[in-house]
Amino acid sequence: MTFSPANIRSQTSQEDCSGPPPSEPTRPGLTHALLHRCNAATARSVAVALVLFFISYHGLVRVVYGTDSCDWLLARGEYHAEAWQPYGCMVHTYSVRDSRRCMRYLEFLGQRNRIAFVGDSRVRQLYAAFVGQFGETVPPPEGEDRHKDIAYEDAQLGLHVQFLWRPMADEKMRGDVIKWRDASSDLLPQLLVLGSATHAIKNLNGSELAVKAYERNVTRLGAVLDQLVGAGTRVLWTIQEPVFYDRLSEERRAITNQQALVLILNARRSSYGRLQLSLPIINRPLQLGCPSRAVQHPCPPVGK
Repeated sequence: MTFSPANIRSQTSQEDCSGPPPSEPTRPGLTHALLHRCNAATARSVAVALVLFFISYHGLVRVVYGTDSCDWLLARGEYHAEAWQPYGCMVHTYSVRDSRRCMRYLEFLGQRNRIAFVGDSRVRQLYAAFVGQFGETVPPPEGEDRHKDIAYEDAQLGLHVQFLWRPMADEKMRGDVIKWRDASSDLLPQLLVLGSATHAIKNLNGSELAVKAYERNVTRLGAVLDQLVGAGTRVLWTIQEPVFYDRLSEERRAITNQQALVLILNARRSSYGRLQLSLPIINRPLQLGCPSRAVQHPCPPVGK
């Protein structure tokens, strides 16, 4: 047999035709079908649906709970161990390094880091806790130092923090606010934290007269504070927390949770629209004169 190109082509074509018949095409699997359907148009439709859902959800939340999220942080939540956990968000626990970095960043952006605390010993505890966030320790006041003003400055951070001892929401406290209102913009506090009620209860023995006087003073003070808010200061009015009645000294037995609740209601009724009220945590009593300690531990009686 001779092999020529024609014979080779003929033999090859015969072998191809005599081979097994081609198999039927297989049906595409589930994964292939899903990938085929997930094109760009489908992805856009899903993304738009998700965006509309979250917009509707957050809009409904704000209609029900209000638009000021700061009120949620201060008023709605629960305690996990010793940490306050607001409803609907996680709160970062700031270390000293975090706090200093934050203030340094704000100072770099040109913001004035001026913060003022005005009020009684409870507000002084807030001042001490805030200053402690920057690595400084405020010693417990003793003797005449209990009723003195305090200041803390850090030039590297452009930070100026002061505490003014004002145990009563009276004309003296109102005068301080008026001075800030009339001062130049570089002297205005960026944040003002106020609070006072326990001395009003104690001095007037929890009488109805004390409640009326407190409401009148807070109303007059609120008008000036509202002007300060208009100038760019953020104002927080600290509502009085409950107390452990059994741990109070004799001179403070007039300060009951019922009296504190009455003053809370009057403060809310007397406050103006742009002032932020920090609501108390009813199941978290605080003892007067017990700074930086767990409330489960007794504290020694404190003076006036």
